[in-house]
Parts: sequence; structure tokens; C-alpha cells
Amino acid sequence: MLEDQTITLFSAVLLLGAVQGAFLIFLVLGLRRGNRPANLFLASLLLLFVVDLLDEFSLTTGYYLNFPLLVAVNLALDFLLGPAIYLYTRAMTRQEASSRKDRLWPHFIPFGIALIIALTLVFQFTPDEFRQHIYAEEGPLGLDLASALMTIGGLISIGYYLIASLRLLVQHRRLIQNRFSYLERISLSWLRNLLLVLASLYFVYLSAIGIDLWLDRTDQWEDRLLYVAIVGAIYLIGIFGIRQPTVFRYRGQSKNGTDVARQDEVLRLVESDESADIEEEKYRKSALSYTQSVDLLVEIERYMVEERPYLDNQLSLPELASQLSLSPNWLSQAINEVKKVNFFDFVNAYRVEEAQRLLAQAGEAKVNILDIAMASGFNSKSAFYTAFKKFTGLTPSQFRRSLEQSHGQ
Repeated sequence: MLEDQTITLFSAVLLLGAVQGAFLIFLVLGLRRGNRPANLFLASLLLLFVVDLLDEFSLTTGYYLNFPLLVAVNLALDFLLGPAIYLYTRAMTRQEASSRKDRLWPHFIPFGIALIIALTLVFQFTPDEFRQHIYAEEGPLGLDLASALMTIGGLISIGYYLIASLRLLVQHRRLIQNRFSYLERISLSWLRNLLLVLASLYFVYLSAIGIDLWLDRTDQWEDRLLYVAIVGAIYLIGIFGIRQPTVFRYRGQSKNGTDVARQDEVLRLVESDESADIEEEKYRKSALSYTQSVDLLVEIERYMVEERPYLDNQLSLPELASQLSLSPNWLSQAINEVKKVNFFDFVNAYRVEEAQRLLAQAGEAKVNILDIAMASGFNSKSAFYTAFKKFTGLTPSQFRRSLEQSHGQ
């Protein structure tokens, strides 16, 4: 049905979201420090969101009547969403730095093909036929079919790259847990939350299309829900993105006392261990036998008990290896192969034991839980609670109450 060229509340929301997205693009592209490739891909992702919102704005207000051929190009743009998400994720985890053979251009081949098809449609069908396709219940069969196939192809592309991005994030988390005893400011929680938001948008998109096909209707509330969700995603990026140390950072800016150079050092350490994704492959060529690993672990555990290096809240695998005069690979092998845990859990188990000792030592004195956490080598109360619950099955408060009950008997 033909739409009037009027501004409604829904179209105003779309326009406000597009303006906010354009502002964020300007902000991200103006950054002079931080992860420049990541910021470039984030700006590209935001630009695609802005184009999507303007596309829907033009549809609902009737402005597509003036430029109907643009709908073909917008169909091709869906093939850029997936690569933008993936390349942003890869840049944030710095996994592109380890392989110069991993080129960018193959990710844009589907978009190139889709763009050729779109341009073919532009020359094959008239503007009036495009208007009929956009606003009528049925347009030219060839145009409707090509549009449906490109929409399905775009959905497949986005789904594939979302899964690939989530895999990169999982690999990154495993890597840092094998190198560091803390996750604060290096776990990329911002990226995890962003990918969850994007995955939610994807499922809303799938649901909207599924409901339209099932009920044989278009332009209903479920379609509008998708675009309202995109607007919400843009505002969430603006609100929470600034909290991520490697995003929205200007020259000389630091957050929560974290030095930018320290952040870069952390990422370089992660990159240097990127080949350690599969443990069997990691140790297959090692000169350290399993028996030697067992003996070495005994020495490591003795050192942990006597010297208590875990009290350093920024202890890393290379730092502990240096203290022990060991190769970091040998230290990692002894912990992973014999203890069957990563470095993160290995160190935090000692910190939890220290916290238990301090809680027991405090007795009935109401020592602040945060003070106990810091004295045990943790960086934050939330990390302390998570680790304590994992290794004891109790929260620190529950553990304290159990001590009080046992003393009272």
C-alpha cells in the first residue's frame, strides 16, 4: 500500500537513532589513540546501522517514491554487516596481527556479487516497477524473487559471521586465562555484550521475517520492533562503549588508573600465545616430558605456598616464570597438563585459600569483605565473589556464617 510522505512517531525515532549513530561515527573516527583498526570497523558497523534506519525511514515516510532504485543497493549492504562485525571482533582481540596471509578482501566477495546483482536489477526494472515492489503487495516476479534471495543470503552471511565472531571471543578468553591471573579490563566484556546485543538483533530480524511469512503480511509491529531495537543498540554503544579501554579513547586519556601502554602490553602477550589454542598441539613438540612436568609442578606449588606470589593482583604467567627462572611454556605445560587447569584458575585457587585463612583469622570481627579480597590478591569484589563461589561452593558471607556457627557449637 502506498505510504504518505509524513513524519510519524516511529519515523522520528528512526531519524533520532540515525543522528545518534552519525554522531558516534564522528566520535570514533576522530580518535587518535587506541585500537585504530577496531575503531574503523566499529564506525563501519555504525554506518550500516544508520543506513538501515534511513532505509526504513524512507520506506515509512514514502520518500522512496522519489528514489526507488536505492532499495536494490540497500539489499546488497546486508552482506557488509557480517564482515564488519567479524573484523571488529578480530581487531579487538588483535588476532589479525599474527597472520599477514589473512587478507581482508575475501570477506567482501559476497557483497561484490550482491552489488552486481543489485545493479543488474536497477538496469532491468523501471523505477515504477521498483515502487510497485516496495509499496504494493506484489511487484514484478523477478524483482520480488531476487529481493527474497538476497535477503536470505544476507541472513546467512550475518549468522555465519556472528558465530565466527563469538568463536574468536571464546578463544581470546581462553588465551588470557592461560596468561593472566586477572580478567579486569582485559576480558573484553564490552565486546561480549556487544555481540550478545547483535545476536539478539539477528534473532529479532529472523523472527520478524518468520512471522511475516507465516501470517503472509508485511510492515507489521514485529518489523518495527527490529528497527527500534537497532536504535536501542546504537544508544547502548554510545552509553557503554566509552567504558571500554580500547574504544573511544583519546590521546593521553586513561580510565580507572589503567595506563594505555599496560593495555597494549597485555594484548601483545595474548598475541604471542595465540598458537596455543589446542593444548595437545601446544605441547606435542615440547622437550618437557610428563614426568618432568609433574616434578616441576611440585616445585611450582612449593613456591606458591612459601613465597605467595599470588598476592600480586596483576600476576601473569611470564612474570611468575621469571620469578621461578623457568620458560613460560614449561610453566604453562606443567599447570595445564598436570593440574588440568588454566593459569587463571591455578592462581585464583591460592587466592581463595588465602581469603579463607583471613576470614577464619578474623573470627567474629566484621572485617570488610572488600578488604579481604584485596589482601588476597584480587582486583575487585565481583572477581573475588565469583572465584570464591567457584572453589568453595559458598559466597564469602556464607562461608563467614558457617565459621561463626561452627565456633558457636
